[in-house]
Amino acid sequence: MIAVVTGAPDESLFLRACRREPVTATPVWFMRQAGRSLPEYRAVRDRLSMLAACTTADVIAELTLQPLRRFAVDAAILFSDIVVPLRAVGLDIDIKPGVGPVTAQPFRSDADVAKLRNLEPGDVPFITDAVTTLVAELRGTPLIGFAGAPFTLASYLIEGGPSRNHERTRALMYGNPAMWHALLARLADITTAFLRVQVDAGAAAVQALQGNLDPALLLAPWPMLEQRVRQVLVQGRVAEGHVFNLGHGVLPQTDPDVLARVTDLVHEASARAVRP
Repeated sequence: MIAVVTGAPDESLFLRACRREPVTATPVWFMRQAGRSLPEYRAVRDRLSMLAACTTADVIAELTLQPLRRFAVDAAILFSDIVVPLRAVGLDIDIKPGVGPVTAQPFRSDADVAKLRNLEPGDVPFITDAVTTLVAELRGTPLIGFAGAPFTLASYLIEGGPSRNHERTRALMYGNPAMWHALLARLADITTAFLRVQVDAGAAAVQALQGNLDPALLLAPWPMLEQRVRQVLVQGRVAEGHVFNLGHGVLPQTDPDVLARVTDLVHEASARAVRP
C-alpha cells in the first residue's frame, strides 16, 4: 500500500498510479533496490556499519540515489532501517552483522512499554537533511518514505532479535493482550512520527506493504522470470493504480543487470498494452 502525501509533478508515472489516474506504462520500483545486490553499496558499507550509514545524511542520500543511476525505476526509496526510530527514542537496539536487529533488554513487562517515548523531529535531524537533499537532487522523481511495521518492530523488542517462529511474540499476544495492544499503539505512534518527519521534509509518498513478484524469481532463468513478470502485469491490469514491485526485498545475490532488464520489460510490455 502506498499513500500519496504531496502534490508532486503530474508527469510522474508512480504518483499518477498511486492516485489511480491513467498512466502510459506501469511504474516500477523495488524494495531494497538500494542494497546488497549493488557493488557500489557494498563498497560504502565496507567502511561503515549499518546504523552509521542510516544516521549520516550524505550517506543516506548517496545510497538512495545509487539504484537510480543503474535502473530506470520510477521512484526512489529512502535508505534506512526499521530500527532507526527505536534507536532515536533511546532504546538499546543494534544491528549485529550476520544476525540483524538485537536488543540487550527484551520487553517483558508494562514497565518496558512505558519507557517508549514519542519521537520528535529533533531526534532524527539526519533524516530531515537527507530527504531535503534528495528531493532537490531527484528533480521530480518521487521519493518514498520508509518505516517498519509496528508488528515487526514489536517482534524484535520482544524476542530480543530475529526469530523464525516468533514464539515469545505470539505468547504475549495471547497471554497479555493489554500489554500487546499498548506496545503496538506506542510503536504505531513512533512509526507515524518517523514518517511525518520524512513527509515534512518533502517525501512524496509513504509505504507499509509491498508486492507482487517473488524476489527469488530474480535468480531464475530469464524465460521463467519474463513469463512471471508478464503474468503480474496482466493481473495488475484489473487493479487501478497498479505499481510493480517485489513481495519482499531484493536478495543480496541478485544480478543488478537482471533488475535493469525487469524494469525495462515492465515499462515496455505495459506501454504496449495501453496503446490504442
